[in-house]
Amino acid sequence: MVVNKVRPLNPLKYKPADLVVVDSAGININPYGRKMRKDAADAAVELAKAMNSVGKGRLIIQSAYRSYSEQLAVHDRQVSRYGLKDGEALAARAGYSEHQTGLAMDVSARGQGCQIRVCFGETKAGSW
Repeated sequence: MVVNKVRPLNPLKYKPADLVVVDSAGININPYGRKMRKDAADAAVELAKAMNSVGKGRLIIQSAYRSYSEQLAVHDRQVSRYGLKDGEALAARAGYSEHQTGLAMDVSARGQGCQIRVCFGETKAGSW
């Protein structure tokens, strides 16, 4: 499945059938109850365990699956704040978002700052 800002989902209001709440597996990576497709959720837990085991911090899922209507609201909010060009650099249109596939997530690491920002790459978790 390929979806991006120029290649939409078909249908535009696609919703995965296998969405699950990401199981924190005792390490509390999902305090907001985010959902992902089952395989992606399992991979997120393994990633979090690996990051924690090497001392790079505790992964937190800030955002994951978004429905068409949720993505529409995110997109509209960013465009309203920053204008069309800059807003669409931050949020895809509904039906064009990887988040709607249930395969994408935005992450941070507990206590390291830079939630859903480019500067996350400068944290010990982001550089890992």
